[in-house]
Amino acid sequence: MKLEYAIDRLGEWARSYLVFFILVAALVAVSLLAHLPAPLAVATFASPIAFLLLERWSGVARPQLLLIAHLIVTAAILALVYPFIDLSSDGSLYHSTADLFIAGGWNPIWEPVPPSRHGIYIECYPKAIWYVGAVITHWTGSVALAKIHEPAFALASFFVFLQILSTWLRIPGLTIRLMLAGVLTFNPVVLVQLMANASDGVVYLTFVLIAALVGKAIYLGLNRKEKVFLFLLIGFFCNLKFTALIYVCIGLSLAGLCVLLSRQHRRRFLPVLKLTLPAVCVGFFVLGANPYLTNTFRYGSPLHPAMGPQRIAFLDWFVDAGMLGRSPLSRFFISTFS
Repeated sequence: MKLEYAIDRLGEWARSYLVFFILVAALVAVSLLAHLPAPLAVATFASPIAFLLLERWSGVARPQLLLIAHLIVTAAILALVYPFIDLSSDGSLYHSTADLFIAGGWNPIWEPVPPSRHGIYIECYPKAIWYVGAVITHWTGSVALAKIHEPAFALASFFVFLQILSTWLRIPGLTIRLMLAGVLTFNPVVLVQLMANASDGVVYLTFVLIAALVGKAIYLGLNRKEKVFLFLLIGFFCNLKFTALIYVCIGLSLAGLCVLLSRQHRRRFLPVLKLTLPAVCVGFFVLGANPYLTNTFRYGSPLHPAMGPQRIAFLDWFVDAGMLGRSPLSRFFISTFS
């Protein structure tokens, strides 16, 4: 029983840590959208207050202890990632450049992108990860620390998955649960990008967390803390990558189809839908004011440069020779399932 209690407490800490992480990104986005002076400073000092209020409203007894633990763990992760040099092409180029621009005072919602050879990516791509990296870079002066998000998400997700396997699914055997949690967390993409300033590992982990929470909502129901967590994850997910919106739609469609085939769980899917739609709107219009609104006003499409009247076929520069001449649908299925 003590072991199960410890696993549950670690899972609650991990859920709370991800809530805090997402709140930082969300408050940077709100500060930029409101065109506040010193938006990163505002977000930095508002985040702990918002976290304490939200966790207390969610039913957490002593959120201040969680906040202290989050800050200590964050400092430890920063110390861990600092010695590693980011050799990834995306991370060492436009991800890091975007962190430096925002940390230096650029407001991506109201101001044109500073001159850069990677300007098309920096101006038009989703920015939730960059908002957190910009805060770290702003206060430490080191963009090498901006890659905190991959190990932070991996660490917290591991303990959330372990809690799910232990308390929700009740899988017997600690060794089996640890192995399954490790497999769910450290897939090849996460491992490759663990010390890189990239976003694909976080995209994967966020998607699996959302899928797990939607499944629990349908079959077991969610408490208030889990509803808040799911809301924040979906809003955050929408501004991680353009394809995240597609994944949300596909995932909810599949979940809805499964529910329709089972009368027993239909009533539980409607609350999930009621929570998801506002979360997507927040992710699109608040967290995602840049790029979705700015791309629409500047280029006529929220998904510019991938789609729209001023579409740029930049992805074709990176297409494998085996994909040439295939339709977009064929490329999607081949790249997803091969």
